[in-house]
Amino acid sequence: MELSAATRSDLKEEIKENKQEIRKLKEQAILADKEKEVANQFIIVISTALGVVSALFWQKAINTTLVTFVPVSGWNYELAIAFLITLISTMIIVTLHQKQ
Repeated sequence: MELSAATRSDLKEEIKENKQEIRKLKEQAILADKEKEVANQFIIVISTALGVVSALFWQKAINTTLVTFVPVSGWNYELAIAFLITLISTMIIVTLHQKQ
C-alpha cells in the first residue's frame, strides 16, 4: 500500500509539528527545573540568615548568663568561654551526627 504524495506531505508536516512541540516541552521542563533550583537556593539563604540571627540571640543570652553567674572579665576569660562553648557545641554536633 502506497501513500499519496499529499498524505506523505501531511505526515511530514505533522512530524515536524510534533518535533517542535517536543522541543517546547523540553524547554519548559528545563525552565521548571531551574525555577525549582532558584527557589531551593532562596530557601537555603533565608534559612541560613535565620540561623545566624538565632545564633546571635543565643550568644547574647549565654554571655548575659555567664556575666551574671561568673562576674569575671578580660581576654583570658573570653578565650576560656569561647573554648568551652566550642567544646560543648562540638560534642552536641558529633552526638547528633552519630544518631543520624
